[in-house]
Amino acid sequence: MNAPRVLIAKMSDKILQDIVESLTHHQPNLELIVDDSAEEASFYDTAARERADIVIFELMDKEIPRICDELLDRLPDAVLLGFVSKGHRIVKYALYAEEMDTDELINSIMVSKKRFLHASN
Repeated sequence: MNAPRVLIAKMSDKILQDIVESLTHHQPNLELIVDDSAEEASFYDTAARERADIVIFELMDKEIPRICDELLDRLPDAVLLGFVSKGHRIVKYALYAEEMDTDELINSIMVSKKRFLHASN
């Protein structure tokens, strides 16, 4: 049984990145992948190569950015979690967009993990 693969992109706010990594690192049955590259093309390649199930990244505004279109084209089953306003808001992209707080983020990761583990059996 494979664990869901969580890719964390490099964020401009180091404290936010440390918090996200810490929150996800302590969750059982998640495979954490950290992309330290500041290059957007490298990030897309890493996401596709690692076949990430959940992708966490920083957004500069609430508009659906090109990064989401590109990632969903390469990983149509992935859940994308974009941190907006230095982590004060989180937008979940899949077939729809949704704002959530940090507790909802953890719950979303856990639900995604349960669905993935159930589908793997």
